[in-house]
Amino acid sequence: MFVISALIILGGIGFAVWFDVKNSILLHQFSNSKQKRKTFYQRLHYHTKVVLLLTVILLVGGTLLTLMTEWNNSNTIGQLPIFEKVLVSFFQTVTMRTAGFASIDYTKANPSTLLLYCIQMFIGGSPGGTAGGVKTTTVLVVLLFIRSEIYEKKSINFRHHTISYEMARKSLMIFIIFTVLILSSLFLLSITDPQAPLLYTLFETISAICTVGVTANLTPTLSILGQIIIMILMFLGVFGTTIAKQLSQYDCDIIAVDSQEENVNRLEACITKGVIADITDIHVLEEIGISDCDVVVIATGSNLEASILAVMHCHKLGVPKIVAKAKSNTSTEILMKMGATRIINPEKETGIRVAKNILHHKLADVISLDENISLVEFYPPSSWVGRSLKDLHLRQQYDLNLIGYRQEENAPLKTQLSADFEIQENVILVAIMDSKRLENADFLNED
Repeated sequence: MFVISALIILGGIGFAVWFDVKNSILLHQFSNSKQKRKTFYQRLHYHTKVVLLLTVILLVGGTLLTLMTEWNNSNTIGQLPIFEKVLVSFFQTVTMRTAGFASIDYTKANPSTLLLYCIQMFIGGSPGGTAGGVKTTTVLVVLLFIRSEIYEKKSINFRHHTISYEMARKSLMIFIIFTVLILSSLFLLSITDPQAPLLYTLFETISAICTVGVTANLTPTLSILGQIIIMILMFLGVFGTTIAKQLSQYDCDIIAVDSQEENVNRLEACITKGVIADITDIHVLEEIGISDCDVVVIATGSNLEASILAVMHCHKLGVPKIVAKAKSNTSTEILMKMGATRIINPEKETGIRVAKNILHHKLADVISLDENISLVEFYPPSSWVGRSLKDLHLRQQYDLNLIGYRQEENAPLKTQLSADFEIQENVILVAIMDSKRLENADFLNED
């Protein structure tokens, strides 16, 4: 049970926490005596600290509550020795949040225990992990938001950090959506299967939508319509997942920061660390170690204020290269003055690339390196096929510097070129050339 529990917990806390703990251990081991004044816990990022704290609270609290509700129940743990009672209660608390294992018969558990398990399944695991549910941090933010409203506070604070109202609004929306789905499904199941105990129906419903997989042996006895509802809930509960994905193919260490939990979750397979945070808060950026990054890409082009603050903070923290997304010339000018080293306008650049591809049917792709130079990938015209580079004189005739080739689309770039290199028909050539010459490059229209 201990091994299975450990694996379930590791899967539920999220991959970002794994990497942060590992990095903190390595930093602590290889730091000098002066640097070791900073404890292992202090090195952890804010997100990791919150996740670990919530995990401990839920595990300890769930174990104690299960012991309280089932201590004298002879059909579950009542007849077990004290140690085994604690072990089974702990295992049940662990498995109810994500895994779907069972060490007791749920049909024999007390109603209060089943209700407790429903709450645990609803909460689920932490962001970026393999668990289901609304996520621990989502529930925490909702509770903090409620507390701030009750006490009429102007900000939402937790452990010396401020949580934006935008994040609170999104967390509340996730919470409400899950709640509405569960109540609606419970209502429908009470119509299709009125004979089913309401508590068991609630148990099966939450287990399905939160992708836990436990059952009180009710699903096999449901009507066809009832079973279809449960299946639909299972599909609704499976949450799926382009810069980060591309960079991950080149073994880059990637930190994804977003205020929306689902955005971080979608990238969990290709990032080193995922952080749910507000990028406009300089303290958050300091906490996650932005100053150690070589390049920061700020993709909040639709929110100019957030982009400005993020660029300004990254520049202040000493990030050497800051790439920002902009949607207008005015935004570009402002972001450059705030410290951005490069501005990307995806809509404009994509439009230019599509237009050039239409004009030149041999052109595979084009990237503007600056206002005057472009990187082009193109198929060779028929007049080049079978000829060597020394015969073509590409630089003299076309003002084109060939830097490599690909055997096919998306194949690795090969840069070993000699004067005797003979151009084949189906290769893709990669070159650097003047952007103005590209517009009038007739060889890109040859058959």
